Amino acid sequence: MKRYIFIFFIFLLSSPVYSEIKWWEFTFSGEDLMNYTIFDGADGSKPVELGIFSGAMTYVPVNTGTPIRSYQASTNDAFETWATTSGDKVWRINLWGYNGAAASYGESYKVWGWNCEGSAVPGWSSDSNWVGEIGDWSPAWGQTPANNNGKIIRWINLSGYDSVFGFGDDQYPTFTFRLGLDEDDPFFGSGGWYEGQEGKLVFWFGSQMFNSSQEYTGSYQGNFILQGIPSEPVPEPSSVILYLFGFFLIPNIMRKIRTQIN
Repeated sequence: MKRYIFIFFIFLLSSPVYSEIKWWEFTFSGEDLMNYTIFDGADGSKPVELGIFSGAMTYVPVNTGTPIRSYQASTNDAFETWATTSGDKVWRINLWGYNGAAASYGESYKVWGWNCEGSAVPGWSSDSNWVGEIGDWSPAWGQTPANNNGKIIRWINLSGYDSVFGFGDDQYPTFTFRLGLDEDDPFFGSGGWYEGQEGKLVFWFGSQMFNSSQEYTGSYQGNFILQGIPSEPVPEPSSVILYLFGFFLIPNIMRKIRTQIN
């Protein structure tokens, strides 16, 4: 009988628990990444200090390594010149949720997990050339933050220059993902929902740019605001198997326990 009780206990421990996790579904457009705000902020000023929670953008050219920002007076002309004349396009997009540099852009949510339709593709797009995936925190970014499992969500397009997007395009793809938040501890510090509206968050994104020769030209990052809608999580396949296993196994265990007791 002890063996059956042990199996039952292991099943309970391995069962997923969602009671304290609330899931939100968000959709953004490539246009959200390309819309920038020109502002004459002082050198060293941060978007959150300037009250710019959408459109505060930074580009770091690979050839100089010196950031040019849309929201600082000393570099915003250079930023606009790059945005309107370079022809650079986005081929990779990341979302994090790890505080740190993101806090300066107004992001404050803590990622409990990413879940997208329970499919093998963790994020999906209106353009099939963009492939979503869950990635690991890079050691190059420093120590893995302790607030979650060290995962990021990203989209990659390897189909060539004509299939990606840049500034001033006529059409943009959309990207959809799910974000799980622990209702007991959803935000860093004094952060919270944007403007106090539940489900509304500031997101900090990172991306990589390339030119018409598909040469990497630099990193591009910034912020945008999204309104999420409540969404139910979809258990992973392994969790479903455990549930089915328990559904059929537990009644047999209980019958054998009763038989041994009798």
